[in-house]
Amino acid sequence: MPKYRKKPVVVEAITFDEFVEYGKNNGGNIVDGTPWSFEYNGHPVTHENDELYLIPTLEGVHNFTPQDMLITGVNGEIYPCKKDIFEKTYEPADESDDTRIIHSVMRAYGFSLEQAQKLLSNNETRNIILANLYSKNDKEAKVVSAISNLNVTVNFDNVESDVSKIVEKISCSLQKEMTNLR
Repeated sequence: MPKYRKKPVVVEAITFDEFVEYGKNNGGNIVDGTPWSFEYNGHPVTHENDELYLIPTLEGVHNFTPQDMLITGVNGEIYPCKKDIFEKTYEPADESDDTRIIHSVMRAYGFSLEQAQKLLSNNETRNIILANLYSKNDKEAKVVSAISNLNVTVNFDNVESDVSKIVEKISCSLQKEMTNLR
């Protein structure tokens, strides 16, 4: 049976207590010192009881308890994950990881330090770049090489407006190169 390895993706995650503090400090409707309803990363969350919040996920509403971590995924979606599974799946992303990634992007794409930092500050673009930088397969390496040769123009003063153009250009190039490699 084929085996798969999870791509190196950096996600944000918080504990239940950090989540409650976030609600208190960010406009939550406070009842008896506890936030009852508020938005977290653009998603409306609701207090069910002091040990449970209702979290809207892509698969419906899920329970978030003190035994969970709340993850913000690569597309901004949020979902709870049991702490034991989280600990088996994720490890802290320290500064040395970010420094290594920034330098890899600078080398692969010819960006300055400031340009690489701005580009990597967008999660969607960061995860596409990471997936390509850490490819192990020969076919994928050829695709990465093709992407690094793209003529991608980025206005780094307003990187947010150009992110979708970069993602679209990289995606089109990936599709074309994967077709050529077949």
